[in-house]
Amino acid sequence: MSGSYSRNKGARGERLAAKVLQDIIGVKAERAARNGVDGSTDVVGVPEFAIEVKYGYGYPQWGAWWKQAIANAADNELPMLMVKLTRRPWTVRIPLKAISDSYDLLGWEERYVDVSLDTFALIWRLRYARSNIRG
Repeated sequence: MSGSYSRNKGARGERLAAKVLQDIIGVKAERAARNGVDGSTDVVGVPEFAIEVKYGYGYPQWGAWWKQAIANAADNELPMLMVKLTRRPWTVRIPLKAISDSYDLLGWEERYVDVSLDTFALIWRLRYARSNIRG
């Protein structure tokens, strides 16, 4: 796959992920303007989360992608990995500590859950939506 095709596909996936998050949880999410800078989040506007997006892959590389999401999250953010494999619905990976404070332990990076977009929206509403939903 050529470099420009891959970048365009990635940008398309990031825009789609931002739109889906806007629609499902009601925040003003948007693709981050990075200008090719590595080590930054793909989608901004979802408080508490640093979002890494992988779009259009046939074969997932969950381990490497999760490590990238963790590395790109700031100290005050939780990593979130949104994956849209070819001909599959979105899958969202979040650390268990995003669901319950009792999982905020050493080694939390290895304690995660993969959920559907609808399940993530439910988690968001129950734990994070207090003042973050646009009116």
